[in-house]
Amino acid sequence: LERDQKKLWKVTSNLNVKFFGSNLKTDSFGLRKMNINCTEKMIKVGLFGASPSFGWGVNSTETYLAFIAKRFKGKNVCFKNFSVIGYSSTQGKIVF
Repeated sequence: LERDQKKLWKVTSNLNVKFFGSNLKTDSFGLRKMNINCTEKMIKVGLFGASPSFGWGVNSTETYLAFIAKRFKGKNVCFKNFSVIGYSSTQGKIVF
């Protein structure tokens, strides 16, 4: 984690590390990377939450958002995980 002026903290950007025994990759915003490519025409669904939604201690393919995304595979829908470890609803609102 690193400091953030508005949200108090955020997950470090561009990570590629082991985190509690699982692989953790983040994008340039510090959000959990998923192996889902979104196009402009797709319906976009965002998940907001704290550690369980982030996927604490599991690989990105084992998060519950990944399981939901599998159900929509081949459809015109893509998913983004905006969850952050330890965030409250106040911090989630700032992310939104």
